[in-house]
Amino acid sequence: MVPVFCLQILRISFGAGAEIALREGVTLEREGMVQGLTRVAGIISPCDWDEAGNPTQLQVCTPGEIDFTLEDNDVSRQLYDHVQRTMVLFGTIYEVDDDKYFKVFRFEAHIKP
Repeated sequence: MVPVFCLQILRISFGAGAEIALREGVTLEREGMVQGLTRVAGIISPCDWDEAGNPTQLQVCTPGEIDFTLEDNDVSRQLYDHVQRTMVLFGTIYEVDDDKYFKVFRFEAHIKP
């Protein structure tokens, strides 16, 4: 159990998404000098398809079995080339009607040490 004062510090450092991520066991990390960015590592996979069977929406599946739907933007569209690969995403987490979303600002391949 994380002490309440740690939750408060993380909430200030990383924004509202930090509390969600911390509660769900997602790794958080400050990225450079930009406050509010969260780092999430996981496998990129489709979560919605059109009538022809083409993926129309992606998600990141984390090791803690927490899935974040990726917000559609120019950066997240590049991840269609990385489906079924483990990637590290940098962005922000938010919730809409109990669904978890991730707005990707940048990403990189996950390299295991």
